[in-house]
Amino acid sequence: MAAVLLLGAAVALSGCGRLAEQIDAAESPLPTAPAAGPLATAPVQAPPPAPATTAPVPSAAPTPAPPPTKAPELSLTHSQQSLPAEVVKACGALLTGTLPERLPAAEAGACVEASMRAGIGALQTLSTRATGLPAGEHIAAVSTAPEFGLHLRNEEHGVEIIVSGGEGYLLTPKGGTPADAKGGPEERFAAVLVQAASATADPAAVGALLKDSGEFLVTPRSERDGMLYTRLSAVSGPELQGVKMATLDIELDELMRPAHLSISGFEHEILTSVEVGFSDWGTPQAITPPALAQLGGLR
Repeated sequence: MAAVLLLGAAVALSGCGRLAEQIDAAESPLPTAPAAGPLATAPVQAPPPAPATTAPVPSAAPTPAPPPTKAPELSLTHSQQSLPAEVVKACGALLTGTLPERLPAAEAGACVEASMRAGIGALQTLSTRATGLPAGEHIAAVSTAPEFGLHLRNEEHGVEIIVSGGEGYLLTPKGGTPADAKGGPEERFAAVLVQAASATADPAAVGALLKDSGEFLVTPRSERDGMLYTRLSAVSGPELQGVKMATLDIELDELMRPAHLSISGFEHEILTSVEVGFSDWGTPQAITPPALAQLGGLR
């Protein structure tokens, strides 16, 4: 019995203890939230600055390219309509309505060379002084196409100079000899005369003379013997037979072929000059080499 009482008392004490804890918990003040302070704000991170950009500078409007220079239009006369294409091309600057005041030497040389070849053949009269040719008056037949040929005569001295088939010859009252710049004295002498005679007759040689000159002044209507020509006057002359010439004047006919050629200069105060007149352009000239019997040497 006593044991039962002790067990009940223990249970009661245990219950009283739990009850006391519950009472204490009820009576104890409720926990309060901490006083609200100023709201904490997360640090605001400024956005990175935008990369500096330079406002595009408006570029200046490109300078428009100048329009291409328009080549003067050809203005061909009725006679010039028959000119070969190579002559029209080479002489274009001289075949316009308004001629240039000046013409480059290269253009002048190309024009005259082309027009002489197109002319096929002509006759020449020459007056020379202190040049490679004997001084005096000469006449010549010239073939300019299909190849260059020449037969020059000086009646006063009885001298003939012939170029045929690419070979040159000298005939004199004392005999004849072929020309050869590397041969003996007679052949070398003949070569000098052949070169001198060809300088104002061979289209390639005449073209080279003009190209070796200075710029040309152009005179559109130059009168000679009642005829009008285009006159080209070199600012400085070419070299002829080793002599620097002071002047070169050439007059061209309507088809750009030489009608008159004048070259002059001084060497050691001695006047050197050659005057050449051209006629009968367009007439084929048959140039034949001398017979072998005429080439026995200069006796």
